[in-house]
Amino acid sequence: MDDLIDGDTMIAELNKQVQVAARKPADGLSIVKYYDIASQLERQAKMYLADSDMERAYVMFFRFSSFFLTTIAAHKSYKDSEFTKIKTEYRQKCDESLKQCETLKKEIKDKYDGLVMAHAEKRLADLTLEPKAPAPQSDLSAAPSAPAPEPSAPPAEDVESTFVRQKSWDLLKIPEQKKADPEEKVVSASPAYPSLRAGGKDEPSAAAIRSGAALPGQKVTPAPAAAPAKASRATALFNLRPLTFNADIMNEFLRYASANTRANIETCGILCGQIKKNELLITAVVLPKQKATSDTCVTQMEEELITLQDKHNLITLGWIHTHPSQTCFLSSIDLHTHYSYQIMMPEAIAIVMAPSKVPNRGVFNISPLGLDSLKDCNRTGFHQHKNSDKLWGPVSHVNIDTSRNAPAFKFYDLR
Repeated sequence: MDDLIDGDTMIAELNKQVQVAARKPADGLSIVKYYDIASQLERQAKMYLADSDMERAYVMFFRFSSFFLTTIAAHKSYKDSEFTKIKTEYRQKCDESLKQCETLKKEIKDKYDGLVMAHAEKRLADLTLEPKAPAPQSDLSAAPSAPAPEPSAPPAEDVESTFVRQKSWDLLKIPEQKKADPEEKVVSASPAYPSLRAGGKDEPSAAAIRSGAALPGQKVTPAPAAAPAKASRATALFNLRPLTFNADIMNEFLRYASANTRANIETCGILCGQIKKNELLITAVVLPKQKATSDTCVTQMEEELITLQDKHNLITLGWIHTHPSQTCFLSSIDLHTHYSYQIMMPEAIAIVMAPSKVPNRGVFNISPLGLDSLKDCNRTGFHQHKNSDKLWGPVSHVNIDTSRNAPAFKFYDLR
Protein backbone atom coordinates (compact mmCIF):
# COMPACT_ATOMS: atom_id res chain seq x y z
CA MET A 1 0.00 0.00 0.00
CA ASP A 2 3.01 2.32 -0.22
CA ASP A 3 1.70 3.76 -3.47
CA LEU A 4 -1.65 4.76 -1.96
CA ILE A 5 -2.79 8.13 -3.27
CA ASP A 6 -5.59 10.47 -2.31
CA GLY A 7 -8.50 11.61 -4.45
CA ASP A 8 -6.99 14.88 -5.70
CA THR A 9 -3.79 13.13 -6.76
CA MET A 10 -5.72 10.43 -8.62
CA ILE A 11 -7.81 13.00 -10.49
CA ALA A 12 -4.63 14.87 -11.47
CA GLU A 13 -3.13 11.63 -12.78
CA LEU A 14 -6.28 10.75 -14.72
CA ASN A 15 -6.38 14.23 -16.28
CA LYS A 16 -2.93 13.57 -17.76
CA GLN A 17 -4.43 10.62 -19.63
CA VAL A 18 -7.00 12.90 -21.27
CA GLN A 19 -4.39 15.03 -23.04
CA VAL A 20 -3.58 12.40 -25.68
CA ALA A 21 -6.98 12.92 -27.33
CA ALA A 22 -6.46 16.51 -28.49
CA ARG A 23 -4.73 17.10 -31.81
CA LYS A 24 -4.96 19.33 -34.86
CA PRO A 25 -7.32 17.89 -37.51
CA ALA A 26 -5.71 16.66 -40.71
CA ASP A 27 -6.70 18.64 -43.80
CA GLY A 28 -7.52 15.60 -45.91
CA LEU A 29 -9.78 13.83 -43.39
CA SER A 30 -13.54 14.40 -43.53
CA ILE A 31 -15.21 15.85 -40.45
CA VAL A 32 -17.54 12.82 -40.60
CA LYS A 33 -14.54 10.66 -39.72
CA TYR A 34 -13.82 12.86 -36.71
CA TYR A 35 -17.41 12.58 -35.53
CA ASP A 36 -17.00 8.81 -35.87
CA ILE A 37 -13.93 8.94 -33.63
CA ALA A 38 -15.87 11.02 -31.10
CA SER A 39 -18.70 8.51 -31.19
CA GLN A 40 -16.23 5.70 -30.47
CA LEU A 41 -14.83 7.57 -27.46
CA GLU A 42 -18.30 8.17 -26.03
CA ARG A 43 -19.30 4.54 -26.60
CA GLN A 44 -16.19 3.32 -24.76
CA ALA A 45 -16.98 5.66 -21.86
CA LYS A 46 -20.50 4.24 -21.55
CA MET A 47 -19.18 0.67 -21.65
CA TYR A 48 -16.80 1.43 -18.78
CA LEU A 49 -19.57 3.16 -16.84
CA ALA A 50 -21.76 0.06 -17.27
CA ASP A 51 -18.89 -2.02 -15.83
CA SER A 52 -18.62 0.38 -12.83
CA ASP A 53 -15.07 1.26 -13.94
CA MET A 54 -15.16 4.87 -12.75
CA GLU A 55 -11.56 5.79 -13.55
CA ARG A 56 -11.60 4.70 -17.19
CA ALA A 57 -15.14 6.04 -17.69
CA TYR A 58 -14.02 9.45 -16.37
CA VAL A 59 -11.06 9.57 -18.76
CA MET A 60 -13.06 8.47 -21.79
CA PHE A 61 -15.90 10.95 -21.16
CA PHE A 62 -13.29 13.66 -20.69
CA ARG A 63 -11.45 12.57 -23.86
CA PHE A 64 -14.70 12.68 -25.80
CA SER A 65 -15.46 16.23 -24.64
CA SER A 66 -11.89 17.36 -25.23
CA PHE A 67 -11.83 15.83 -28.70
CA PHE A 68 -15.05 17.61 -29.67
CA LEU A 69 -14.07 20.99 -28.21
CA THR A 70 -10.48 21.10 -29.49
CA THR A 71 -10.21 18.89 -32.57
CA ILE A 72 -13.64 18.77 -34.20
CA ALA A 73 -14.30 22.46 -33.46
CA ALA A 74 -11.05 23.31 -35.27
CA HIS A 75 -11.97 21.37 -38.42
CA LYS A 76 -12.45 23.49 -41.52
CA SER A 77 -15.94 22.02 -42.09
CA TYR A 78 -17.15 22.53 -38.50
CA LYS A 79 -19.29 25.58 -39.36
CA ASP A 80 -20.63 24.26 -42.67
CA SER A 81 -24.44 24.29 -42.75
CA GLU A 82 -24.65 20.66 -43.89
CA PHE A 83 -23.18 19.56 -40.54
CA THR A 84 -25.38 21.78 -38.33
CA LYS A 85 -27.57 18.90 -37.16
CA ILE A 86 -24.71 16.64 -36.08
CA LYS A 87 -22.88 19.59 -34.52
CA THR A 88 -25.91 20.42 -32.37
CA GLU A 89 -26.24 16.76 -31.39
CA TYR A 90 -22.62 16.50 -30.30
CA ARG A 91 -22.71 19.79 -28.43
CA GLN A 92 -25.45 18.29 -26.29
CA LYS A 93 -23.46 15.05 -25.90
CA CYS A 94 -20.45 17.11 -24.85
CA ASP A 95 -22.45 18.93 -22.16
CA GLU A 96 -23.79 15.63 -20.85
CA SER A 97 -20.29 14.12 -20.80
CA LEU A 98 -18.86 17.04 -18.85
CA LYS A 99 -21.66 16.71 -16.29
CA GLN A 100 -20.90 12.99 -16.07
CA CYS A 101 -17.23 13.84 -15.51
CA GLU A 102 -18.15 16.05 -12.56
CA THR A 103 -20.21 13.27 -11.00
CA LEU A 104 -17.45 10.70 -11.55
CA LYS A 105 -14.82 13.10 -10.24
CA LYS A 106 -16.61 13.34 -6.89
CA GLU A 107 -17.07 9.56 -6.71
CA ILE A 108 -13.39 8.93 -7.52
CA LYS A 109 -12.22 11.47 -4.94
CA ASP A 110 -14.46 9.91 -2.28
CA LYS A 111 -13.19 6.44 -3.21
CA TYR A 112 -9.48 7.22 -2.95
CA ASP A 113 -9.78 9.52 0.06
CA GLY A 114 -11.71 6.73 1.73
CA LEU A 115 -8.96 4.21 0.91
CA VAL A 116 -6.33 6.51 2.42
CA MET A 117 -8.41 7.04 5.59
CA ALA A 118 -9.20 3.34 5.95
CA HIS A 119 -5.51 2.48 5.55
CA ALA A 120 -4.56 5.04 8.21
CA GLU A 121 -7.22 3.77 10.61
CA LYS A 122 -6.04 0.19 10.16
CA ARG A 123 -2.46 1.18 10.83
CA LEU A 124 -3.61 3.09 13.89
CA ALA A 125 -5.55 0.08 15.17
CA ASP A 126 -2.54 -2.20 14.60
CA LEU A 127 -0.34 0.25 16.45
CA THR A 128 -2.59 0.44 19.51
CA LEU A 129 -2.78 -3.36 19.68
CA GLU A 130 0.99 -3.91 19.62
CA PRO A 131 2.06 -5.72 22.87
CA LYS A 132 4.26 -3.74 25.25
CA ALA A 133 7.69 -5.07 26.11
CA PRO A 134 7.74 -6.45 29.69
CA ALA A 135 9.62 -4.39 32.26
CA PRO A 136 13.00 -5.86 33.32
CA GLN A 137 12.82 -8.01 36.49
CA SER A 138 14.92 -6.98 39.46
CA ASP A 139 15.70 -8.31 42.93
CA LEU A 140 13.16 -6.41 45.06
CA SER A 141 14.92 -7.36 48.28
CA ALA A 142 18.16 -5.74 47.18
CA ALA A 143 16.68 -2.66 45.57
CA PRO A 144 15.46 0.33 47.55
CA SER A 145 11.76 0.97 47.40
CA ALA A 146 10.77 3.26 44.52
CA PRO A 147 9.57 6.72 45.45
CA ALA A 148 5.91 7.49 44.93
CA PRO A 149 5.23 9.33 41.64
CA GLU A 150 4.75 13.01 41.91
CA PRO A 151 1.13 14.15 41.41
CA SER A 152 2.09 16.43 38.51
CA ALA A 153 3.54 13.64 36.33
CA PRO A 154 1.12 12.58 33.50
CA PRO A 155 -0.03 8.95 33.46
CA ALA A 156 1.78 6.62 31.06
CA GLU A 157 -1.46 6.10 29.11
CA ASP A 158 -1.70 9.81 28.26
CA VAL A 159 1.83 9.88 26.87
CA GLU A 160 1.11 6.88 24.66
CA SER A 161 -2.18 8.34 23.48
CA THR A 162 -0.39 11.53 22.43
CA PHE A 163 2.16 9.46 20.48
CA VAL A 164 -0.58 7.39 18.81
CA ARG A 165 -2.52 10.47 17.75
CA GLN A 166 0.61 11.98 16.20
CA LYS A 167 1.38 8.70 14.46
CA SER A 168 -2.13 8.60 12.96
CA TRP A 169 -1.59 11.99 11.34
CA ASP A 170 1.75 10.81 9.97
CA LEU A 171 0.03 7.81 8.41
CA LEU A 172 -2.34 10.10 6.52
CA LYS A 173 0.56 11.71 4.71
CA ILE A 174 1.17 10.37 1.20
CA PRO A 175 4.69 8.98 0.86
CA GLU A 176 6.82 10.41 -1.93
CA GLN A 177 7.52 8.09 -4.82
CA LYS A 178 11.08 6.95 -5.15
CA LYS A 179 12.85 8.75 -7.96
CA ALA A 180 14.66 6.72 -10.56
CA ASP A 181 18.43 6.64 -10.17
CA PRO A 182 19.88 8.57 -13.16
CA GLU A 183 22.90 6.26 -13.14
CA GLU A 184 20.76 3.12 -13.27
CA LYS A 185 20.48 1.74 -16.78
CA VAL A 186 18.13 -0.94 -18.06
CA VAL A 187 19.28 -2.86 -21.11
CA SER A 188 16.71 -4.65 -23.23
CA ALA A 189 16.52 -5.85 -26.78
CA SER A 190 14.31 -3.83 -29.12
CA PRO A 191 11.75 -5.53 -31.35
CA ALA A 192 12.71 -5.73 -35.01
CA TYR A 193 10.63 -3.36 -37.11
CA PRO A 194 10.22 -3.76 -40.87
CA SER A 195 12.30 -1.31 -42.85
CA LEU A 196 11.50 0.59 -46.03
CA ARG A 197 13.79 0.62 -48.99
CA ALA A 198 14.95 3.90 -50.47
CA GLY A 199 12.81 5.10 -53.33
CA GLY A 200 9.32 6.28 -54.08
CA LYS A 201 7.41 3.20 -52.90
CA ASP A 202 7.45 1.47 -49.55
CA GLU A 203 8.91 -2.02 -49.33
CA PRO A 204 10.10 -3.96 -46.26
CA SER A 205 13.01 -6.35 -45.98
CA ALA A 206 12.24 -10.09 -45.90
CA ALA A 207 13.78 -10.57 -42.46
CA ALA A 208 11.80 -7.69 -41.04
CA ILE A 209 8.57 -9.06 -42.48
CA ARG A 210 9.14 -12.32 -40.65
CA SER A 211 9.61 -10.45 -37.37
CA GLY A 212 6.18 -8.86 -37.75
CA ALA A 213 4.16 -11.88 -38.81
CA ALA A 214 1.54 -13.08 -36.36
CA LEU A 215 0.75 -16.79 -36.29
CA PRO A 216 -2.71 -18.05 -35.30
CA GLY A 217 -2.81 -19.35 -31.75
CA GLN A 218 0.29 -17.46 -30.73
CA LYS A 219 0.95 -14.12 -29.09
CA VAL A 220 3.62 -11.98 -30.67
CA THR A 221 5.77 -10.79 -27.78
CA PRO A 222 8.60 -8.41 -28.65
CA ALA A 223 11.14 -7.62 -25.95
CA PRO A 224 9.66 -5.08 -23.51
CA ALA A 225 10.91 -1.53 -23.55
CA ALA A 226 12.73 -0.12 -20.54
CA ALA A 227 10.16 0.90 -17.93
CA PRO A 228 10.33 3.72 -15.40
CA ALA A 229 11.22 2.83 -11.84
CA LYS A 230 7.58 3.06 -10.79
CA ALA A 231 4.47 3.81 -12.82
CA SER A 232 1.65 5.85 -11.32
CA ARG A 233 -1.61 4.12 -10.49
CA ALA A 234 -3.45 6.02 -13.22
CA THR A 235 -0.82 5.15 -15.83
CA ALA A 236 -1.09 1.48 -14.86
CA LEU A 237 -4.85 1.65 -15.46
CA PHE A 238 -4.19 2.53 -19.09
CA ASN A 239 -1.66 -0.10 -20.05
CA LEU A 240 -2.56 -1.87 -23.29
CA ARG A 241 -5.55 -4.10 -22.73
CA PRO A 242 -5.54 -7.63 -24.18
CA LEU A 243 -7.26 -7.94 -27.55
CA THR A 244 -8.62 -11.29 -28.72
CA PHE A 245 -10.06 -12.40 -32.03
CA ASN A 246 -11.00 -15.65 -33.71
CA ALA A 247 -8.29 -16.86 -36.11
CA ASP A 248 -10.98 -17.75 -38.67
CA ILE A 249 -11.65 -14.04 -39.24
CA MET A 250 -8.58 -13.74 -41.46
CA ASN A 251 -9.47 -16.59 -43.82
CA GLU A 252 -13.11 -15.50 -43.94
CA PHE A 253 -11.99 -12.00 -44.91
CA LEU A 254 -9.91 -13.46 -47.76
CA ARG A 255 -13.04 -15.20 -49.00
CA TYR A 256 -14.95 -11.89 -49.08
CA ALA A 257 -11.97 -10.26 -50.82
CA SER A 258 -11.29 -13.07 -53.32
CA ALA A 259 -12.86 -11.39 -56.37
CA ASN A 260 -10.86 -8.20 -55.81
CA THR A 261 -7.71 -10.19 -55.09
CA ARG A 262 -7.96 -12.00 -58.43
CA ALA A 263 -8.29 -8.60 -60.11
CA ASN A 264 -5.25 -7.28 -58.18
CA ILE A 265 -7.41 -4.81 -56.22
CA GLU A 266 -7.16 -4.20 -52.48
CA THR A 267 -10.04 -4.83 -50.08
CA CYS A 268 -10.43 -3.35 -46.62
CA GLY A 269 -12.67 -4.00 -43.63
CA ILE A 270 -13.23 -2.44 -40.22
CA LEU A 271 -12.62 -4.61 -37.14
CA CYS A 272 -15.35 -4.02 -34.57
CA GLY A 273 -16.19 -5.42 -31.16
CA GLN A 274 -16.82 -4.73 -27.50
CA ILE A 275 -15.12 -4.37 -24.14
CA LYS A 276 -15.71 -7.24 -21.70
CA LYS A 277 -14.15 -6.84 -18.26
CA ASN A 278 -11.38 -4.69 -19.74
CA GLU A 279 -10.63 -7.18 -22.52
CA LEU A 280 -11.21 -6.19 -26.15
CA LEU A 281 -13.02 -8.75 -28.30
CA ILE A 282 -13.37 -8.50 -32.08
CA THR A 283 -16.85 -9.78 -32.85
CA ALA A 284 -17.62 -8.20 -36.23
CA VAL A 285 -15.97 -7.16 -39.49
CA VAL A 286 -17.65 -4.46 -41.55
CA LEU A 287 -16.86 -4.07 -45.25
CA PRO A 288 -17.92 -0.49 -46.04
CA LYS A 289 -18.39 0.92 -49.50
CA GLN A 290 -14.90 1.53 -50.86
CA LYS A 291 -12.84 2.60 -53.83
CA ALA A 292 -9.61 0.68 -54.38
CA THR A 293 -6.62 0.13 -56.65
CA SER A 294 -3.77 -2.39 -56.59
CA ASP A 295 -2.11 -0.58 -53.68
CA THR A 296 -4.73 1.74 -52.11
CA CYS A 297 -8.20 1.43 -50.61
CA VAL A 298 -10.42 4.34 -49.49
CA THR A 299 -13.67 3.84 -47.58
CA GLN A 300 -16.79 5.75 -48.56
CA MET A 301 -20.23 6.46 -47.07
CA GLU A 302 -18.86 6.23 -43.53
CA GLU A 303 -22.22 7.36 -42.17
CA GLU A 304 -23.48 3.82 -42.88
CA LEU A 305 -20.68 2.38 -40.74
CA ILE A 306 -21.51 4.74 -37.85
CA THR A 307 -25.19 3.81 -38.04
CA LEU A 308 -24.41 0.08 -38.00
CA GLN A 309 -22.05 0.44 -35.03
CA ASP A 310 -24.63 2.43 -33.10
CA LYS A 311 -27.29 -0.19 -33.83
CA HIS A 312 -25.14 -3.12 -32.64
CA ASN A 313 -23.24 -1.26 -29.89
CA LEU A 314 -19.84 -1.84 -31.54
CA ILE A 315 -16.59 0.06 -31.21
CA THR A 316 -13.76 0.16 -33.76
CA LEU A 317 -10.77 -1.99 -32.80
CA GLY A 318 -8.72 -1.63 -35.99
CA TRP A 319 -8.86 -2.61 -39.64
CA ILE A 320 -7.89 -5.38 -42.02
CA HIS A 321 -6.86 -5.10 -45.67
CA THR A 322 -5.25 -7.09 -48.45
CA HIS A 323 -2.04 -6.64 -50.41
CA PRO A 324 -3.01 -8.68 -53.49
CA SER A 325 0.45 -8.68 -55.08
CA GLN A 326 2.71 -7.11 -52.46
CA THR A 327 4.35 -8.37 -49.30
CA CYS A 328 3.02 -8.14 -45.76
CA PHE A 329 3.88 -4.68 -44.37
CA LEU A 330 2.44 -1.21 -43.62
CA SER A 331 2.99 1.38 -46.34
CA SER A 332 3.21 5.10 -45.58
CA ILE A 333 -0.46 5.42 -46.58
CA ASP A 334 -1.31 2.50 -44.28
CA LEU A 335 0.53 4.26 -41.43
CA HIS A 336 -1.53 7.41 -41.81
CA THR A 337 -4.71 5.35 -42.03
CA HIS A 338 -3.88 3.36 -38.92
CA TYR A 339 -2.81 6.47 -37.02
CA SER A 340 -6.42 7.66 -36.91
CA TYR A 341 -7.43 4.31 -35.40
CA GLN A 342 -4.64 4.12 -32.85
CA ILE A 343 -5.08 7.62 -31.40
CA MET A 344 -8.72 6.70 -30.83
CA MET A 345 -7.90 3.26 -29.43
CA PRO A 346 -4.27 2.58 -28.37
CA GLU A 347 -4.84 -1.18 -28.75
CA ALA A 348 -6.14 -0.84 -32.33
CA ILE A 349 -4.49 -3.25 -34.75
CA ALA A 350 -3.84 -3.40 -38.48
CA ILE A 351 -4.11 -6.86 -40.03
CA VAL A 352 -2.43 -7.20 -43.42
CA MET A 353 -3.24 -10.16 -45.67
CA ALA A 354 -0.78 -10.89 -48.50
CA PRO A 355 -2.13 -14.15 -49.98
CA SER A 356 0.53 -14.45 -52.70
CA LYS A 357 3.53 -14.00 -50.36
CA VAL A 358 5.21 -15.69 -47.40
CA PRO A 359 4.38 -14.80 -44.70
CA ASN A 360 0.87 -14.18 -45.93
CA ARG A 361 -0.48 -12.32 -42.89
CA GLY A 362 0.64 -10.04 -40.07
CA VAL A 363 -0.79 -8.08 -37.14
CA PHE A 364 0.81 -4.68 -36.54
CA ASN A 365 0.52 -1.34 -34.79
CA ILE A 366 2.42 1.95 -34.75
CA SER A 367 5.35 2.37 -32.37
CA PRO A 368 5.58 5.32 -29.91
CA LEU A 369 8.14 6.91 -32.23
CA GLY A 370 5.74 6.44 -35.13
CA LEU A 371 2.88 8.12 -33.28
CA ASP A 372 5.10 11.08 -32.49
CA SER A 373 6.31 11.35 -36.09
CA LEU A 374 2.93 10.98 -37.77
CA LYS A 375 1.13 13.59 -35.68
CA ASP A 376 3.07 16.36 -37.49
CA CYS A 377 3.08 14.78 -40.96
CA ASN A 378 0.50 16.21 -43.38
CA ARG A 379 1.89 14.58 -46.53
CA THR A 380 -0.36 12.39 -48.64
CA GLY A 381 0.25 9.55 -51.07
CA PHE A 382 3.30 7.27 -50.87
CA HIS A 383 6.19 9.07 -49.18
CA GLN A 384 9.16 8.42 -46.92
CA HIS A 385 9.35 9.15 -43.20
CA LYS A 386 12.45 9.72 -41.11
CA ASN A 387 13.40 6.56 -39.17
CA SER A 388 10.79 4.73 -41.22
CA ASP A 389 12.08 1.32 -40.10
CA LYS A 390 11.08 2.15 -36.50
CA LEU A 391 7.59 3.58 -37.02
CA TRP A 392 5.65 0.31 -36.84
CA GLY A 393 6.04 -3.30 -35.83
CA PRO A 394 4.49 -6.46 -34.35
CA VAL A 395 1.99 -6.35 -31.51
CA SER A 396 2.41 -7.78 -28.02
CA HIS A 397 -1.13 -7.57 -26.61
CA VAL A 398 -3.06 -9.72 -29.12
CA ASN A 399 -4.33 -13.26 -28.77
CA ILE A 400 -5.33 -14.98 -32.01
CA ASP A 401 -7.68 -17.64 -30.69
CA THR A 402 -7.79 -20.99 -32.52
CA SER A 403 -9.76 -22.85 -29.86
CA ARG A 404 -13.35 -24.06 -30.04
CA ASN A 405 -14.27 -21.34 -27.56
CA ALA A 406 -12.89 -18.53 -29.72
CA PRO A 407 -15.12 -15.44 -29.88
CA ALA A 408 -17.95 -15.70 -32.40
CA PHE A 409 -17.94 -13.10 -35.17
CA LYS A 410 -20.11 -11.80 -37.96
CA PHE A 411 -19.39 -10.06 -41.30
CA TYR A 412 -21.42 -7.08 -42.53
CA ASP A 413 -20.84 -6.38 -46.23
CA LEU A 414 -22.05 -2.86 -47.06
CA ARG A 415 -20.43 -2.67 -50.51
